[in-house]
Formats: sequence, C-alpha cells, structure tokens
Amino acid sequence: VAVVIDCKTGEQVAEFVTSGTAATDFAIQCIGLARWFKNPAGHPAYMIWERNGGCGIAFSQQMMKSSFRHFYYQTTEDRMTGKRSEIPGYFHSRETKKANMAFLAKAWEDHSFVPRSFELLSEAEQYIYTNNGAVQHSRQATSDIPTEVGDNHGDRVIANGLAVWVVKDRIRDKAEEVEEEEVFEPGTIGWRRGEADRERRVLQEAYW
Repeated sequence: VAVVIDCKTGEQVAEFVTSGTAATDFAIQCIGLARWFKNPAGHPAYMIWERNGGCGIAFSQQMMKSSFRHFYYQTTEDRMTGKRSEIPGYFHSRETKKANMAFLAKAWEDHSFVPRSFELLSEAEQYIYTNNGAVQHSRQATSDIPTEVGDNHGDRVIANGLAVWVVKDRIRDKAEEVEEEEVFEPGTIGWRRGEADRERRVLQEAYW
C-alpha cells in the first residue's frame, strides 16, 4: 500500500494498492509515484516506509540501489557502543506502533488528517487493544493460518499513520530551523554563506 498526503492540508490525495507485486518492484513504483506527485517547485514527494519484515528489508535495499534519496532516515543507537547511525525507512516496535496509532487517531479527530479512502476507514475499525496493552489488527489474534499470524495488520492504516506522522515531523523541524536561523545584513560574509547554503540545498533537492 502506498498513500499520498498533502502536507499543507493533511488531505489524503491518493492510494495505490497492489497484491502479488515483489517488494523490489513496488519500491520502483513508489519512486514513480513520488516523482509524479511533485510539488510546484518540481521536487518529488518525500517518502517514508515501514522496513519491518522481509518485504520491508527488500524494499529498503531496492531504494538504496536507486538514485532517489528524498526519503526518511531513522536514527538508531547501538546499545553497546552508543554509536548513532541513520537507516532508511522506519522500523516499528510494539511501543512505536502503539504511539503511531494514537497519533493517527488524534490527527483524525482534530481534522489535521482528512482520509479519502473507504477501505482505510474499514481497516481502522478492525484494530483492537490486546490484554497486554498492545495494538494489533483483529485478524492477527484470530487467524488459523500460521503464515498469516502477525501479517494481517491493515496495511492502509500503517501507511497512513507513518505518512501523517512524517508530515507533522517535517513541518515541525522546518519551523524550528526557521526560528533558529540567524539573520545577516545583505552583503556580509554571513549573508553570503547563507545564500550559498540555500542554493546548495535547492540543487540537491532538484537533483534527487
């Protein structure tokens, strides 16, 4: 499942669902969608995906093989060495999945997210709280097919939850950058450095 959200209005503007497509092929299709839903300046849409499981790993590997780099990197920290690294995509733990679901529900409630998919609404109704406080799709607990246990998690909800979260996260980060940016008088060294940095960022975004 791939979804597209307008970062200004919070409205879901597209949903692409396919079955039987290899994760590597789906990654290429998603890059095409990102380039199709470009902004007025011609920059492709910003991407985030769940890298859990075999499909998530294969998707991530294909993304890294491509020249496309306009996507989310998750910062992780090694428990033994304390070394921090950035990994493409988003890995959901039980805790982050629960938090992400709560974030989506809140955005839904305050209308900062406007869903346009009937199937999404239907899948959202199928999520439940388990006895241990986790959030999961109802079919995870009821499926009698071993290969389905843990996999029937409502992909539309997961995709929209991550999309809504990263939209808010990027808007917040940009607002903080603007607030902290120092203002220099035109013609000064600081001003020229700032102009050079802005031009470099524009060129990098345009390239990817």
